[in-house]
Amino acid sequence: ARFWNTPVITAGATAIDFYLYKNTTYSTLTRVGPANLQGCMEFIEAILAHHQWRRFKALYNSVGQDDNLFAFSHLLTEYLHYHMSYVYPKISMDIYKLDSRLSDDIGDVLKKEVSTGFS
Repeated sequence: ARFWNTPVITAGATAIDFYLYKNTTYSTLTRVGPANLQGCMEFIEAILAHHQWRRFKALYNSVGQDDNLFAFSHLLTEYLHYHMSYVYPKISMDIYKLDSRLSDDIGDVLKKEVSTGFS
């Protein structure tokens, strides 16, 4: 958008760079569409604040929701990681990528990855 010095409206622009550099590099870009990653972050922030949690673990499937929006789970997790690291550096966060085939028993994964360390 800035490269052409022209306003651009897109359903894309879901990567974290579009958020981090919104006022500089992408100042003429407007994001519209089915996925609002900022809204997801506000929801997660509200949950953390309400429960006064200082740590959390995100589990995600790298191909989850690909039928709706290609790489959505990956983009959301990337956005979550950078947003929380930048805005809330004192909150301890860990991310676990589930096997895309989901061959592991989810109960075992939760016991091993979440356990009492994040519950």
